[in-house]
Amino acid sequence: MEKKSLRAIIVIGVNEGYGENEETDPLQMAVQAWQEVAEELYGKKGIYVSAIAHKSKAVYRREWGCPAGGEDTVTFTASTNPEYNSDVEVWKEAVENITKKMKDLLKQDTVTLEFEETKMVFFD
Repeated sequence: MEKKSLRAIIVIGVNEGYGENEETDPLQMAVQAWQEVAEELYGKKGIYVSAIAHKSKAVYRREWGCPAGGEDTVTFTASTNPEYNSDVEVWKEAVENITKKMKDLLKQDTVTLEFEETKMVFFD
């Protein structure tokens, strides 16, 4: 059955500073950081935010510090599953907390977090 859901899209860099792509496996580095932060939050608040991670690139002006070919980033997509999370606001707060901790852990100046309403069909 189709139910209302909320999707979060987080785009985060993996290299400290600007101008260079130094991390050899940005996806693995970011995924390990997510697992660490999400597990810590689960231990404190009892809510675990699962996500799908994709390697991505941020493309902006070179004079602003973008490396040639774009900045290595990872895009995390997470959705609240109404079968497991009855309080969307609690889930949203958890996503915000994870995003802020990831920003600090990966030493990033900026991170983007978008929320969008969606519909989910969950098959089990």
